[in-house]
Amino acid sequence: MLGSELITQVRYRVRDTGKKTYTDEELLQYCNDAIQSVGSDLIVAKHQYLLDTGSFETGDSVPTGWVAWCGQVPAEVYGGKIYLFSGVDSPLAAKYIRMPTPLESTTSTVDLPTESLSAVVSQASVLAMNRNGLDVQQDMAIAQVASQAAQKTSSLDR
Repeated sequence: MLGSELITQVRYRVRDTGKKTYTDEELLQYCNDAIQSVGSDLIVAKHQYLLDTGSFETGDSVPTGWVAWCGQVPAEVYGGKIYLFSGVDSPLAAKYIRMPTPLESTTSTVDLPTESLSAVVSQASVLAMNRNGLDVQQDMAIAQVASQAAQKTSSLDR
């Protein structure tokens, strides 16, 4: 899904289809905040989508969005650089957990699995409505249910 499509869904939810209350840039920031939040939930749920594999040598920079290694990897990370333990063959192939990539513009593609996009829309809508002091209790409950459904769906993939 493109950022513009995500913003359109948020606009419908917050009843701003005429673009009178929120700018695209503001909604894009709310969407990015929601993407990071849902991404964190997926990491906790051990969703496979946010696992990546790379080939690393001592002195390499950590990949963009790097969070942690998967399992025990004979390497350490200091100051954004990777250091292989002595005696480890280089390059080292390893799996790591990453955060989803934030949207840079409305033409960027959302870096999350399809089943979690409803949670992103719900959370971004709550953030937008909070700016205007609207009652968001019901939407927060909907966002929680959507997030739990995404976690349950991801556990079925294992």
